[in-house]
Amino acid sequence: MGKGSGRRPKEVTDEDLEEAWNRIFNSKPASDQFELHKQKVAWRDEMVKEDHEKSIKDKSDGSITDTKNIKEVKK
Repeated sequence: MGKGSGRRPKEVTDEDLEEAWNRIFNSKPASDQFELHKQKVAWRDEMVKEDHEKSIKDKSDGSITDTKNIKEVKK
């Protein structure tokens, strides 16, 4: 007989398999399961927005110079 010629004996009944499958894959996520993630994303988005606004304000005030667009003045 070859290596794949016979089936292995079942150690788990069909009922146990179906019950475990349903318990794992048919359950709905808890309502607050992703709440912490949503809070972290909102915090990160707020920080990015604040940094962006600060950067724009600094550039318009002249306190930060855009070095890519500087033209040297010839004397």
